[in-house]
Amino acid sequence: MQKQIFEMETERNKQIAISVLQGMTYENVGIKYDISRERVAQITRKVINRVDPGAAKNYDIRVLRMDCNRLISKIAKIGC
Repeated sequence: MQKQIFEMETERNKQIAISVLQGMTYENVGIKYDISRERVAQITRKVINRVDPGAAKNYDIRVLRMDCNRLISKIAKIGC
């Protein structure tokens, strides 16, 4: 049961990060998932750090969005 909850949470976090990288604002993603903008940013940083620690070090979402295709393909492959 806990593993199922963890997997659902992981998938949700991946979708949140992908939405942000694709251009959705933290505000809109937060509304969609009923979480705060800050929590959206935290989750996005966490997921990006997991797939590319170098990219997350200097976290600037505008820069990361320029490299979104590579990051999204990496995110899709992980199990967080």
